[in-house]
Amino acid sequence: GVLDDERVGEIESVVETRVADAIEAAESEPRPRPGELFEHAYAERPPELERQYEAFAAFHEAHGDEAFLEE
Repeated sequence: GVLDDERVGEIESVVETRVADAIEAAESEPRPRPGELFEHAYAERPPELERQYEAFAAFHEAHGDEAFLEE
């Protein structure tokens, strides 16, 4: 088949619907805890990530979850 303007419009419509559905599904999930960013990615954190985690932990200790969960 030939890709014409009508087919492009159909494809765009399908993509827009799928993206909107994906956004709705993602936004319906509970917000993750801020520290989850550092969990489950590595068996052992690389040194740079460990430094970032330490900075995060200090900031989190001082400011709590609210500092990270603002919309």
